[in-house]
Amino acid sequence: QLKLQKYSDSTLKWRWQVLVRMWKVNKVDWPMSRGEAPVINEEEVDAPGLELSLVAEMTALAAKHEQLDPEQTACLVLSTVYGLRREEMSEMRPADLSPADGLIKVDTAKHGRQRRHLCPDYLMGYLEEGIPKEGIPLKRVSNIFKQICRKLNMKKEMEGVGWHAIRHTLDRYLIYTAEIPEVKVQHFLRWKVGSDMAGRYART
Repeated sequence: QLKLQKYSDSTLKWRWQVLVRMWKVNKVDWPMSRGEAPVINEEEVDAPGLELSLVAEMTALAAKHEQLDPEQTACLVLSTVYGLRREEMSEMRPADLSPADGLIKVDTAKHGRQRRHLCPDYLMGYLEEGIPKEGIPLKRVSNIFKQICRKLNMKKEMEGVGWHAIRHTLDRYLIYTAEIPEVKVQHFLRWKVGSDMAGRYART
């Protein structure tokens, strides 16, 4: 059913792992074999990042030309500044924003640890305006990326590309341009300790 709704392979596998864990914690025999687990397509793992100039065009639509609505702008902030995954954007709520402290809280997907990130006032304003009380449904988060691409007249060129491509771009920028150590980027982008995803993404 989730495949029919066009969820990504990585999301399917993550949800599978959550269910397996829930069964084990409750000491119930998991009814399916390991071979039936979702397999992540290598094209998804090695998906390319976007050119920085294209990401700049996306942010210009929001910051300079005001062509994006509040939800679209909020998603763009969460993606380009913090590299949030779709699931993490969908889980964001107004209660996760702390304007007085200049912080946002991210409930990390993929078994990573919860993170608090610094957030300057001008970005906090976009988030406060664009994140509804009930959050943004996951499917709508995906559609928002497509809507932004349409406004850039790049729907066809961006076919099959989503928010994760911006996460790849941010990772590569932090490591190679800003020269931030991989271990710090790993922490900032909320990958679990011990994995090499920051370096792997940067080298893609």
